[in-house]
Amino acid sequence: VESGDTVTVSTPQGQIEVRLADIGAPQGPQFYAPAARALLSAIVQDRPVAVTVTGRKSDSAVFGRVRRGELDVNLELVQRGAAWVCWDYAGDTAYLPYENQAQRARIGVWPRTLEIQVRVACRDRPPAERPLFPRN
Repeated sequence: VESGDTVTVSTPQGQIEVRLADIGAPQGPQFYAPAARALLSAIVQDRPVAVTVTGRKSDSAVFGRVRRGELDVNLELVQRGAAWVCWDYAGDTAYLPYENQAQRARIGVWPRTLEIQVRVACRDRPPAERPLFPRN
């Protein structure tokens, strides 16, 4: 687990970096970054996961939705306030009510993070450069 929204997955073809699609998480010294990384690690570290690739960043890095069994990892992070939805380019708006619940409950990043801050952070970390499917 590299950060609260990026993991490295081992495959038979080698390792691939997976940036969790549609969401962002605090990075480096930002508030809640260590907790977001620890939560993602607790969910996926050394466990089998399935990745639905939604775009490519490079030959060795993709954007995707991660599942551990029935658990939607991307959604779990949003529900727990460890990540926010990047609405500028999210391919799935089903996370909206969960982000709103986390904001209202002031859990995770939300006690000290403003919505405007996370929207700016999303613009700084753009979506897949080469989507695998056209967006409608």
